[in-house]
Amino acid sequence: MADIGTTYMYGPGAGAVNREDVMNAIVNADPFDTPLLNMAPKVPVNHTTVEWLEHTLDSTSGVTAGRREGEPFTQDNVTVPSRKTNITMIFGQHVLVSETQQVVSPYGFTDTFLYEVMRKTRNVMRGIEWSLFRASGSSASGEGTAATAGTARIMKSIQDFLSTANAPGTNNMHCDSNNIGGSNATASAMTLKENCVNTFLQVLYSEGGNPTHIFASPAAKRQISVFDGSITTAGAAATVNLNATEQQIIRSVNSLVTDFGVVNVVLDRWVPQAANTALGAGNDRDGVVFFLELPRIQIGFLRPIRFKRLAEDGDRVRGMVVGELTLKVLAHKVHGKLYGVHNIA
Repeated sequence: MADIGTTYMYGPGAGAVNREDVMNAIVNADPFDTPLLNMAPKVPVNHTTVEWLEHTLDSTSGVTAGRREGEPFTQDNVTVPSRKTNITMIFGQHVLVSETQQVVSPYGFTDTFLYEVMRKTRNVMRGIEWSLFRASGSSASGEGTAATAGTARIMKSIQDFLSTANAPGTNNMHCDSNNIGGSNATASAMTLKENCVNTFLQVLYSEGGNPTHIFASPAAKRQISVFDGSITTAGAAATVNLNATEQQIIRSVNSLVTDFGVVNVVLDRWVPQAANTALGAGNDRDGVVFFLELPRIQIGFLRPIRFKRLAEDGDRVRGMVVGELTLKVLAHKVHGKLYGVHNIA
């Protein structure tokens, strides 16, 4: 009988003799969901600079005061529309694969070049969604201007149109002490409260707005999902929906039926979230929640997102995923953002 040790003489792992056990698939954990980009209306544009006119809501004071009988004509106050501007931004990713890699046999896919095209396309879509929400740090100037010639054009984001600075304003407010107002610099740690959301909807309604969607980060979405219907009670037990047939406990809120209409709550991983962990005790209040009237958020495409193959460069194949678009935030006062949202649910 052979020594049992000889059965292991080739080693327990993969090597020159033993065949590897490799799953013939690629596990790609990169997220590529882009809710706002998918849901917002798409419109064509035909220039790198895009402009539109915006008129503010007129005061009703001159109407409610009434008119005197026989009153002579007097000119009522006339407000002039303001011109809003954004620029197109080029989004792109380059793809480069050697000719050798094209003819070998990798696990999980048959064509390395096409696999990289898929990955780069997802990168571009994520980049667009991220850019729609994050403060751009740009004044919507870019390539072609005297000060920034040769640099990339950076379009204004939703944050830029609502307010570039975290100063309390009509459509840019801070969630503080279960209500809105206060300063981000002086406020204590505060989660997103139900009364804060309802009050903010009222503010936007007073400006002529009718938000249809709330876009929330994962941490903010958790806070909305534990709303209990109480106006002032903080920390009360959340309302739990039971589905006995399916043996489910439902702890997710996907829409709010409010005095100002039905508002859909959208989970979007690209909405800015505070830096501390969702369960941590940090006091970072950089989280933002967006209230959008979606028909008035438009994505303007100068060039659609597409892949184009480039001329071969030596012993390698090349291509790029590229597109050009901009953001149009129509009637910016009907939209809003609550900033300073903590992560703790």
